[in-house]
Amino acid sequence: MVTIEQLRHFLAVVEHGTLTAAADELHLSQPALSRSMQRFERAFPAPLFERSANQIVVTEAGELAAVHARRVLDELDEMHAALTELDRRRRTIDVVSCAPAPLWRVLPRIEAACPGLSITSRLGSLDDVARALTDGAAHVGISTVPPADGLPGFRCGVEHLYLSVPPAHPAAALPGIKLEQLDGETMLLHSRIGFWAELVRSRMPRAHFLVQEPDALFEIARTSSLPVFSTDLALAELGADPHRVQVPVLDEQANPTYWCHLSPRADERLLRLARTIGTRGLWRN
Repeated sequence: MVTIEQLRHFLAVVEHGTLTAAADELHLSQPALSRSMQRFERAFPAPLFERSANQIVVTEAGELAAVHARRVLDELDEMHAALTELDRRRRTIDVVSCAPAPLWRVLPRIEAACPGLSITSRLGSLDDVARALTDGAAHVGISTVPPADGLPGFRCGVEHLYLSVPPAHPAAALPGIKLEQLDGETMLLHSRIGFWAELVRSRMPRAHFLVQEPDALFEIARTSSLPVFSTDLALAELGADPHRVQVPVLDEQANPTYWCHLSPRADERLLRLARTIGTRGLWRN
């Protein structure tokens, strides 16, 4: 009976060309490796090696056996990785969101509903969210598109985009502003804002965006007059700069309603959470 260990021993001999080098890699004594290869070779009808006093040469049968041995070990590695991922997914809830702010409200509810499970989250485009749910790469997806009839999910709430400017900026006196009015501006832009980046770039094709990581963005916004976007959820979570004016952005797409989609394979506790929340939403604003 051929063992996985013997397959590994055999391939080491094939790859190194000598028992001594293979034994060193495998941390075995040369006699132990020689006995392993003799037992392995007896399992097959043709000799795998030609031996002489100073060397061991792989035969044509040995080369063919090596091809199949590599295939077996590759399949074993793939099986191990697949089973590891299955085990991880059974103990983990994967969440993908089109924007960061909904995660601040949704993740605590998931944690409360599913104690004992790990939760991972990431940002993606609207297409990423849909694809992750379809492909089974996520258990929960947060999107601006409502779930199709009959599919599990619930309403999260609305987020409102604001333009944050110093009081001396011309837009500070406006009751509201459209994105097209800002086209051509030089603006700060957060580096991780999901679909918001796609939205403002599509509506402001001539704008010059200075993309910054969060800490750098907040520091530059504090010390410069450059406009920057914020939202009501971000202001509630992180606080507003008292030296800036928040101007509502009036575009319909800048005031999206978020929906939480659940994979049909989602944990029953998540499905109960969805039924409890329904269309009333997680937050009101």
